[in-house]
Amino acid sequence: MFQPVQPDHGYRAERREADQVLYSFDVKGRTEVAVVAKDQKDRPGWGPETDAACDPAELPAAYAAAQGWEVWTDRDGARVPVSRLESSTGAEHCGWQSGPLPHPGRPHERP
Repeated sequence: MFQPVQPDHGYRAERREADQVLYSFDVKGRTEVAVVAKDQKDRPGWGPETDAACDPAELPAAYAAAQGWEVWTDRDGARVPVSRLESSTGAEHCGWQSGPLPHPGRPHERP
């Protein structure tokens, strides 16, 4: 079930059928990642069939940081969704690589 941009443990089985299981990863009682695992023909055992995840800002801060995601906070300390604000290192040819440069997020792309 491990997906590089999703937690590799901490899931619970929400629903089971003969050849599929829906797993969820919850944060504060709210599902943030869902994975459907399926018994796959001509393959050894079960594997992920499909998955979906919320914005990285909604995942635990320690997990997002471990993935290298920089999640900004607003003036009140609330985490700002990566789909609204993200950052990257500045261009080396300009000498701006020493600090993060914030820019509008891309709502249809995951980091």
